[in-house]
Amino acid sequence: MHEIIQEIIERHMVRRTNSQKSAFIEYLSNALSSEGIQASIEQSQWPLCRNIVIGDPVKAKYIVTAHYDTPVRSLIPNFVAPVSGLYFGILLFALAGAAYAGMDLKYSGSLAYRLAVYGAVAVSMLQFIFGKPNEPNYNDNTSGVACVLETLLMLEKSHRSQYCFVLFDLEEAWLFGSRRFAGKHSKSPGEILINIDCVSDGDHIMLFPSKGALRADEWEKAKANFATDDWRKTIIAREKGIKLFSSDNISFKNSVAIGAFRKSPVWGYYISRIHTKKDIIFDERNIAIISNAIACMCLPEAKANDVS
Repeated sequence: MHEIIQEIIERHMVRRTNSQKSAFIEYLSNALSSEGIQASIEQSQWPLCRNIVIGDPVKAKYIVTAHYDTPVRSLIPNFVAPVSGLYFGILLFALAGAAYAGMDLKYSGSLAYRLAVYGAVAVSMLQFIFGKPNEPNYNDNTSGVACVLETLLMLEKSHRSQYCFVLFDLEEAWLFGSRRFAGKHSKSPGEILINIDCVSDGDHIMLFPSKGALRADEWEKAKANFATDDWRKTIIAREKGIKLFSSDNISFKNSVAIGAFRKSPVWGYYISRIHTKKDIIFDERNIAIISNAIACMCLPEAKANDVS
C-alpha cells in the first residue's frame, strides 16, 4: 500500500471532530500535491460539510467514492446482513411492531407516545453529537478511504482524467455529504459511480448495482474486472433479490456499492464489529483486489493484473 495511506492509518485514523477532519484534509492535500495531484474541497454549512474532490465530476467517466468521517461508538453493535431473508424479515417485523405500537399510543392520546418519539430522536441526536468516536475504525471506513486513494495513486497520469475521486463527509450523519454532492453536481454523475464502504473484514466481496448502474455499459466491465482474483476471495455481483446495503450509494441513481462480508449458516453474508472497538481487521488483499479492478476499468481490454 502507498505510504500516504500508511500515514493516514498511523496519524489520522479518527476523523470525527472539525479539527480532526481539518488535520486530515491538510495532510492529504499536501501529500497528494507532492505527487502532482490537486484536491479541492467543496464546503457547505449547516452542518459544516467538507467533501474532498479529486478530478472533474462533470468530465469524468468513473466516479469513485467513499466516506471519510468516523462513526461514533454504538450503544448497540451494528450488524448488517444485506442479502439475508431472515434479517429482512426481522427488520420488517420490528418496524411493523413499532408502527403498530406507535399508532395505538398515538390514537389513544397517550403521553407515552410523545415521550417515546421525542425520546428516540433525542437519544439519536445526543449520541451523534456527543458520542465517542470509534477508534479503531479500520473497516468503517478507513478501508474505503484506502481503496479510493490506492486506486488514484496507482493510475497512470494519462488515465486520471477519466476518473473523479470523492471522499464524502458526514455519511454517518444521514448521508449529508453525498446528498450535497448529488445536489450540486448530479444524481447520476459519470457513466457509473462506485462507492466503497466496509471492505477490509471478510472474504466475500459483494457488488450491489442500482437499476441505473445495471443499464450502464461499464457495469459489465466492472464485473469482468472483479472476476479476476488470485487471492481465493469470493466475488459476488448481486444484481437481483434483496440488497439492504445502504451507504452513500443510495444518493445516486447509477451507483455500485462495494462491501466485504463474512458468512455464517444462519445469516449468510454479514458485517459485524463496525462501530465497536473490535473494528480492527484490515485485510490489505481486499484493498488490492478492489483498487486494481477499478483502476483497470479505463483500459481497453480490462484485466486487473495489468494494473499494479
